[in-house]
Amino acid sequence: MNNVVCIPAYKPDHRLLDLVEALENVGLIRIVLADDGSGSEYTPVFCRAEEMGCTIVHHAHNMGKGAALRTGIEKAVHQFGKDINVITADADGQHLAQDIVRIADAMDTYPDHLVLGVRDFDKENVPPKSRMGNRITSAFFRAATGVSCNDTQTGLRGIPASLIPLALRCKGDRYDYEMNFLTEAVKSAPLLMIPIETVYEDGNKGSHFRPVRDSFLIYREPLKKAGIGLAAAGLIAIAADIVIRMTRE
Repeated sequence: MNNVVCIPAYKPDHRLLDLVEALENVGLIRIVLADDGSGSEYTPVFCRAEEMGCTIVHHAHNMGKGAALRTGIEKAVHQFGKDINVITADADGQHLAQDIVRIADAMDTYPDHLVLGVRDFDKENVPPKSRMGNRITSAFFRAATGVSCNDTQTGLRGIPASLIPLALRCKGDRYDYEMNFLTEAVKSAPLLMIPIETVYEDGNKGSHFRPVRDSFLIYREPLKKAGIGLAAAGLIAIAADIVIRMTRE
């Protein structure tokens, strides 16, 4: 097992520390936390995580999830070597330690695959905006790449060593990074999807996702490569937001 867990975190709470403890209890002790400019109020959380054995890297100000992922992966490579696999996970309680272990086990079995932890969006606890948003992005991804993916926006991903260079050079500083990376990665690596628990606490109120702006960013780069302009990406983002809002009313 040559896996390192990388977790981007912006203004985290006790759920991050709970996850770190759970991961260490199951033997995943190489953990890199990327503090995305959370501010001094959250210093105690990161200090405690460091005491627990995590490697911490900080942004002076908030730069976005994509930038934090690149920073965390770069730190992981620098500290643990170029031949590592990186498992990315979220800090907000959506990813359970046992599911992260399942991704790690799958990577050991299929070392050349990009492994995704995919959620079941048909469950009752899934907020309507998340269900509809996933359907839109999954349909878009399939049209753009020819590859079916049940959960294009999952933050739980197993990135093999062969894809680390792509992860470090991939464009996008916010939520667009994950779609940009996925779109490029499936061109050179087989995709393996592992079902995971679908966790949404308080209707996902803790999410920092901004529907129109972040949807525009998600669609922008793939559409550009497909020869479709920014105006179209903007219209898709607005249309997606309208549909999502309608499903909530």
